[in-house]
This record gives sequence, structure tokens and C-alpha cells, in this order.
Amino acid sequence: MYDFISIFSDETHSQRIEATLLEAFLISELKLSKESHLKFFKEIGGEKITIMGIPANSNGATVLIHLKGLKTLT
Repeated sequence: MYDFISIFSDETHSQRIEATLLEAFLISELKLSKESHLKFFKEIGGEKITIMGIPANSNGATVLIHLKGLKTLT
């Protein structure tokens, strides 16, 4: 796994952050429970809400695996 997570709010704004910093925020501020690396959850009103991160490299690029092979997204 990479040490960074890319965060996108829309096509014009993106940022990258160290995974450990985001994990600390999700646990301490949002009170989420860690299920696995980059996967967190919380029960709200009897429903399980899951948040999953997409691993990225230090440039913020991510790699997705699909049926035809690997694809790098920037």
C-alpha cells in the first residue's frame, strides 16, 4: 500500500494527504472504527456506513485494476 491518499472534491480541486494523518482524523474527530487499511465504518441509526480510501502514490496518482488490466489515474 502507498503512504498517500488522493482527495477529490471536484474536477478543479484535489489534494493528497498521508494515510496516517487521515486515519487519525477519521478515528479521533469522526469517531469511525478502522476495519482494515483505508477502510473505516460507523453505525448511524442502525445502519453501517463505510468509508474506503483509494491508495495513491506521492504524486497523487492512483491505480485501478479492471478487467483489461491496470490503469493509472492522475
